[in-house]
Amino acid sequence: MFKIAQLTRLSVLVIIILLNTSNSFGQTKYDQGFEDGYKKGYCSGDLGCVTVSIPPVPPSMGESIDSYQDGFGEGFKMGLDAQKKSKDAKTKQGYKTTIDSQPIDYMHKPTELETKIASKGEQNFETGMKRAHELYNEGKYSDCIGLCHLINNLTHLVSSKYYSLLALSYSRLGDKRNSNRYYKKSIRLQEKGH
Repeated sequence: MFKIAQLTRLSVLVIIILLNTSNSFGQTKYDQGFEDGYKKGYCSGDLGCVTVSIPPVPPSMGESIDSYQDGFGEGFKMGLDAQKKSKDAKTKQGYKTTIDSQPIDYMHKPTELETKIASKGEQNFETGMKRAHELYNEGKYSDCIGLCHLINNLTHLVSSKYYSLLALSYSRLGDKRNSNRYYKKSIRLQEKGH
């Protein structure tokens, strides 16, 4: 009885091993090549690419099932096509947070006030700088700094006087690091004649 039980267990073990190995043997060289080629093609030229976990089923186009190279070539072409389609779809859709959401537009849309101020550029810069000087003279150093940054954000203009005013305001508030930083910027612009 002991020998029969051992043979039965051995038979079951052999059957399990054969079933597990039949999956790996069921794939032809062409199929293996196609899978490898598809992954390489899909990630071609994209350093941060994560390979597709399950490539599509290889087409049966009459190539030799024993040719790894034929499978690789066909897989590579299909992988490149899939990559292009994927990039085109992402470009058209924009970034989405979920499957059903609308694309998110991260571009800043200027307000009407910002548009008016920016359209007048230098005139608004000069007007803003006059008001910033008034705030500095009134001892409102934080307000002066805030207005200077707002002027720069809206007009994208600077001058050595602009940086000097920031340096003086930060100095009055005891912020030596920012005071020195803007003082150096002021000196650089003065050296360039701005």
